[in-house]
Amino acid sequence: MPSATFQSLQRALERIAYAPGRAAAEASLSATLDGLTVIYELNDAERSLTVVNILRTGH
Repeated sequence: MPSATFQSLQRALERIAYAPGRAAAEASLSATLDGLTVIYELNDAERSLTVVNILRTGH
C-alpha cells in the first residue's frame, strides 16, 4: 500500500474513532476510501477501533 494511501486511511479511521455520537456501542462497520473497503469494529466499552479486513474495490 502506498504511503499516501496508508496516511489517508489512518486519518479517516482516526476521524471515525473520535467522531461524537457514533451509532452503536459495539458494531461491525465498513468505509470506502481510495479504492479500498475497510471493515472495522468499534467497541466503546473498550474504547477501541479494530480493522478486521481491507479489500480492494473497483478494478
